[in-house]
Amino acid sequence: MIKYRLKSQNHFSCLVISIMIIITSICLTQAYAQVNVEQSRPQAKEGVSTSLDGSMTMIRGNVSLTQTGLTTRLNYVKGIHTPFIQLSVNYGEKDGVAFLNQSFAHTRWTAMWHRWLGTEFFAQLQEDSFRSLVLRQLYGGGFRSHLLETKTGFLAFGLGAMYEREVYKENRPNQMATSPNLINIVENNLRLTQYLSAKKTLKWSTQLILSCTVYYQPRVDQFSDYRVLADFGVEVKLSEYLRLVESLGLMYDSAPPDDVQRTDLKSISSLRLIF
Repeated sequence: MIKYRLKSQNHFSCLVISIMIIITSICLTQAYAQVNVEQSRPQAKEGVSTSLDGSMTMIRGNVSLTQTGLTTRLNYVKGIHTPFIQLSVNYGEKDGVAFLNQSFAHTRWTAMWHRWLGTEFFAQLQEDSFRSLVLRQLYGGGFRSHLLETKTGFLAFGLGAMYEREVYKENRPNQMATSPNLINIVENNLRLTQYLSAKKTLKWSTQLILSCTVYYQPRVDQFSDYRVLADFGVEVKLSEYLRLVESLGLMYDSAPPDDVQRTDLKSISSLRLIF
């Protein structure tokens, strides 16, 4: 019996890791979507918990560069219910000129009515001035299914729909001026939202948590307009309350605003404080 359990756990570990690698390899060829909130999803422990992620890069000399990031998350687990709120700010300057200015707020309520099936409702506000995004609002919901689940990991699939309102700046020609006008464009869309998420805890010399999430969000009325986010993360346990988090994200938008590239690649190293 013990041998069978160990063998099953080893098979599950290999399966989850293989899926993570395959998903990441596929999605590194194309990927933009809502911000990934799966990476810091808490384990099933009753009560309130909070995490705080902080990162900073500072270079002085031939180049003057400063980049900071801060993410905080409040989780609550009660029975089948796991609501949370996540807030994030990222800002960067090079030689006194800003090159990064992002912020978002996300709240989600998940209820697993059965061991393998539950519901989710979420709302999000997002701003990214260097992608010409003045404001993005999301309101939606759907279903979450745990395809595989053990004490040390899970493989989950989500399917739902969301209303999206975006305000972004776009250059428009102006015959009366020497340069184009920057005007606000407002779009209201209904999108499908799907994700596949895997998470696995490994215990070697220390505890490692591997995670991989892929979001796919096409417009309901125009499937050629879609956004994808592929995110891979490694969390290293340094102490009971401190973690080192490495994450790699690739975002793709098939129909971005004018003068905005379709693909963004982001790698972040941060410290996570859990209390």
